[in-house]
Amino acid sequence: MEFSGGNDGDVSISSVHACFNTLNSLSGVGILAIPYALSSSGWISILFFFLIGVTTWYTGLLLQRCLKLDPMVRSYPDLANKAFGKKVMSILWIGAIDGVGFKNKGVLVKWSGIPTAVSLYLVCYTAHHVFPTIYNSMKNKKHFSKISKGYRRCLEFESVVLVVIIVMGLVLMVTGTYSAIVGITLHLWF
Repeated sequence: MEFSGGNDGDVSISSVHACFNTLNSLSGVGILAIPYALSSSGWISILFFFLIGVTTWYTGLLLQRCLKLDPMVRSYPDLANKAFGKKVMSILWIGAIDGVGFKNKGVLVKWSGIPTAVSLYLVCYTAHHVFPTIYNSMKNKKHFSKISKGYRRCLEFESVVLVVIIVMGLVLMVTGTYSAIVGITLHLWF
């Protein structure tokens, strides 16, 4: 990958680099939390894991279509501004970012187990944050559709790898190795 500055126009990567960056983003996020998610929710949560994988693949395709429609859209703020307009973006900025509104005043629903697992599984499939950057840094943007097809294969591969990690992590947690690992970690840090 060649990088000559902070401007997105100066960056150009090949399709292979873009595929590698996507897979790298998928592999690196949430891999340590998955065994905990399964142990807190049970084996049935693996179904949620695969359902979330299919959903994120589809939303990645939708994101690609949005980026392809307008070459001026280069980031999520650009996309949100194009989709909702300046008035809505101003309201959201004031409420969410500036801290004026949208305060959490209590717990609406507190489920144990499955929601924790679902949220952790969502973290494992978050590569969407790098899609605009990868798309805009490609030499040939027409090849991004190939990466989107490859993204499905990346998700399939990542799902298999993570299920293996889930099972191995759960076995470690159930057999008591978890407490030994945590004890060693706490001893090293404190």
